[in-house]
Amino acid sequence: MVTVYVRLLGLMAALILASSAAGMAAEKETIVFWYGATQDEKAAYQRMISEFEQLNPDIKVRAMLVPQKYVERKLILSVAGGVPPDVVRFYAHLGGELMSRGGLESLDDLVERDKLDLDDFYEVGIRQNTYQDRLYGIPWVLSPNALFYNKKMFREVGLDPDRPPRTWRELERYAGRLTKRNEKGLLVRVGFADFLYNPPNFSMYLWQSGGRLLSEDGRTPRFDSDEGRQALRWMKSFIENEVGSVEQLQTFNANFKGAAQDPFGLGQLAMRVSSPFRIPDLKKYFPDLEYGVATVPYNKQRAAEVVGNSLVIPRGSKHKEASWRFIKFASSKQQMINVCRPAGRIPARISASHAPEYYGDPILRAFIDQIPYGRSVPVVPGWQEVGAALATEIESALKGKKTVDAALEDAAVKGNKILARANEDVTRLPVVPWAKLGVAAGAVLLAAIGATVIFVRLRTRESRRERQEAKQFYLFALPWIVGFVVLTFGATVASLIFSFSKWDALSPAYFVGVRNYTDLFTADPKFYKSIFVTFYYAVFSIPLAIAGGLAVSVLMNQKVLGVRVYRTVYYLPVVISGVATAVLWQYIFNPTTGLLNRFLTLNVIPGFAHGSFAWQPMWSDPPRWLGDPNWAMPAFIIMGIWSVGGAMVIYLAALQGIPEELYEAARIDGAGPWKAFRNVTLPLLTPAIFYQLVVGTMYSLQMFTQPYIMTGGGPEDATLFYALYIFRNAFEWMKMGYASAMAWILFAIVLAITLIHFRGASRWVYYERSDE
Repeated sequence: MVTVYVRLLGLMAALILASSAAGMAAEKETIVFWYGATQDEKAAYQRMISEFEQLNPDIKVRAMLVPQKYVERKLILSVAGGVPPDVVRFYAHLGGELMSRGGLESLDDLVERDKLDLDDFYEVGIRQNTYQDRLYGIPWVLSPNALFYNKKMFREVGLDPDRPPRTWRELERYAGRLTKRNEKGLLVRVGFADFLYNPPNFSMYLWQSGGRLLSEDGRTPRFDSDEGRQALRWMKSFIENEVGSVEQLQTFNANFKGAAQDPFGLGQLAMRVSSPFRIPDLKKYFPDLEYGVATVPYNKQRAAEVVGNSLVIPRGSKHKEASWRFIKFASSKQQMINVCRPAGRIPARISASHAPEYYGDPILRAFIDQIPYGRSVPVVPGWQEVGAALATEIESALKGKKTVDAALEDAAVKGNKILARANEDVTRLPVVPWAKLGVAAGAVLLAAIGATVIFVRLRTRESRRERQEAKQFYLFALPWIVGFVVLTFGATVASLIFSFSKWDALSPAYFVGVRNYTDLFTADPKFYKSIFVTFYYAVFSIPLAIAGGLAVSVLMNQKVLGVRVYRTVYYLPVVISGVATAVLWQYIFNPTTGLLNRFLTLNVIPGFAHGSFAWQPMWSDPPRWLGDPNWAMPAFIIMGIWSVGGAMVIYLAALQGIPEELYEAARIDGAGPWKAFRNVTLPLLTPAIFYQLVVGTMYSLQMFTQPYIMTGGGPEDATLFYALYIFRNAFEWMKMGYASAMAWILFAIVLAITLIHFRGASRWVYYERSDE
């Protein structure tokens, strides 16, 4: 008996210990870590997280890979939705919008409490994470720019491979000797090509000339200065003297996509300014490349752009203390070395970057020596929109469409307006009374429910069975009704309210009346440009889609061998994702290697050259398509024809519903194929044509995916579709209220056009029954 009791006690103790261990495991704090990484970096991140969890058994890190390109937008939405991650690897130079709106937690108190040595971090990294003297992130990784140069090419043209250019004048001279053209005058090698990524490149040359982008308080543009004009004139003259024009440089660059087709690695670009993240790709794809790295050539003073990643804690994190412990561990000297080394990054700690494995490498040392002269874009609200306006004006100046003075002056005028709005004192504006609006909405909803109940009772008072059926109907429809009211109708009403407010998704919404609408119509030329671009596309693409779909459907309605295979082939583009379609057509529209231009330059036209017969190309100088503002929109229209398979299916169904007796009657009356099509087929297809007209109009006016991926709205805003401009305002410049106003204007336009379509349908749409 005693033995039994002992065993029972032992079992109970084991159960208690097991439950206690399970409880301790359940109490383990979990933090969510967002990071972007290459495959080489990913393994280093996993090792770092594993080491942290071993040293901190009470904390578990759930790592989520988020592409750095999209982390800012995802972070804004997660913070606004109240479900943010706990730690984020963040582009520090883009943090002005989030810092100024309270989207990130200030770390000053934690730094002071734990005596974190900020003097061991590079000053440029600290500046990138500071807004109004408050620190919002710990610098982690730096990517300073430096000059890559091909030593083999230097020797080929008689230049010293151990003495790269040090000044603007030397850079011009070296680039001129290194640039090569073929017998047709086309560029086959460019000496130096880094002038197209603006405003970052302009910013660097502005700094080197002694200028600055904004005033000390970040509220006034300063790029419209003598230093700014000197920098932009030098850029323009360099391009004209080296390659002839920006268009030629863009055509050259369009030939190279991805790391494996890097023009520098392929020996078609002699020099470029870039950051150390290029190094792993050069080692991987071009192991025999002989190159060097040196400080960026300068004018009056040394300066180079330094882009940085930092570790931040978003607002609303529920595990701030655990997140801070993770940040301290990740930003230690050894962990920085472990994470940065595989991907060619530079640690943001001075002691880590000067470790032998870094500073002992002559390639990396050139980047590290640049950091003390590093500059970064201003950390202020509104800078991203100012930078977009400045880039547009710089492109106009480089292409000769505006003078340098006019371009910088126009950019400064736009910048002043943007910064004034971004730094507006919103506290003087009334806050949108969401509580009152919620009560009002609830009252309206209750009134609607009551009215529905009364209506049902009145309609079914004569029959108990009908009342029971009505109850069952509304019970089954209730999930859809709730979803519609809350997720669709409720969001629509909220969007309407936001359109009369200034709202950035992170701060309270402030009521501004009709200001968003008046600004759109009176102070935003891009609003009209985006409307023009969208209607330009719609006017041409809709008729072509209708006609193309109709023509293909008639062909696919024939009784020929393999018609089902042909139908499948024509329909395939419809089921391919918009992203895949965009990437495919980018290659097709490539000006030099693309399939379309290769076809256009085939020698298939007979003619005489120098007195003798010779085959000539269809088009000797084909368009640059997506790189030419005059041809970018026709390119999108051509691409749209490829997807007529959706319309084909609708027309095909309508064609197969036409009675064969009508065609027999037409043949008896002497009608040929064309008359039968015009008088029988076409009238009976008008309902399907009307459907395609309405749906095609809605689709065309909301075009987004393809321009977003293929051109980003360029060149020169030639493909700035309306939906893309809404997206920019909402998710790039955080002007949610402004974007909501744009969305309601689009709704009004689509509604008006649709009503016009339905109003005129009675004049040309034929239905078999007149009472329909």
